[in-house]
Amino acid sequence: MQAPPKTSVISTDKFTNPSLPAQFMVMIIISWVLLLFVGGSLFFFPGFARSHWMWALTPFNTNFLGAVYLSAWVPLTVVLWVRRWAPARLILPMLWVVTTFILIASFSHPEQFALNRRVTGIWYWLYLVDCLGATYYLGKFHSRPPASSSRVGKQWALVLRAQGFALGGFGVGLLGIPALFGQFWPWPLDLFHCQLYSSIFIAGAVGSWVLQRAATSVELLTMGLTQLTFSLLVLIGMTVVDASVHKIQWLQAGTIVWLGSFVVLGFIGMMMIRQSCKADA
Repeated sequence: MQAPPKTSVISTDKFTNPSLPAQFMVMIIISWVLLLFVGGSLFFFPGFARSHWMWALTPFNTNFLGAVYLSAWVPLTVVLWVRRWAPARLILPMLWVVTTFILIASFSHPEQFALNRRVTGIWYWLYLVDCLGATYYLGKFHSRPPASSSRVGKQWALVLRAQGFALGGFGVGLLGIPALFGQFWPWPLDLFHCQLYSSIFIAGAVGSWVLQRAATSVELLTMGLTQLTFSLLVLIGMTVVDASVHKIQWLQAGTIVWLGSFVVLGFIGMMMIRQSCKADA
């Protein structure tokens, strides 16, 4: 009996995994550069970043945003490496969610911004352009099938669905009931930051749902690297910041649940990376 074909990380079949258009790649390259610069500044040079940021940032929010931007840089790196529909099929809807929700939160809370600063205008224009670009390509590619018809295993489908519901539920909670769900955060969050951070978890839920039916190994690798990077940077960054300010109540129930959730998120990401390597073995 002939063995079934394996799912390659980089498919050479241009019909099942076509190359991405040049205009789309230009958008990805610009975002890649900005994410690296902004994320690196926030995470590694927080004093410099806070002095140039659009709104007042606490040390914890500075570090967390840096982790978010650096984690978002990871999947774009994979897209630039592969330059095909897989993994862009995973990244595009997540990009749309993040840019759209952040743009809405920004327009809903103009009082948070230093409106007289040039960087504020740049922030609004960049997110508007990214949102419109992601919307355009979602419409353009909406009928394109997955690069592989291979379904994920039943266990992985259950894991991805559970992860999607958990991330989506928390994201929607931060968005709609911030006073309640913000209590699980180890440091105080205002309404603006609750709504801002909701985009991250909702995007993760969307990505989980995209993969729960069909996924190539490179898509699992991309999601896994993103989750593992996000988890590690958030946990390391929070520990480093608290070593200076001593504000986190580490034994508080909400903090333990929050920390445990990020550990689980990172562990699942690590298992995705392992599964993608097994698929290519």
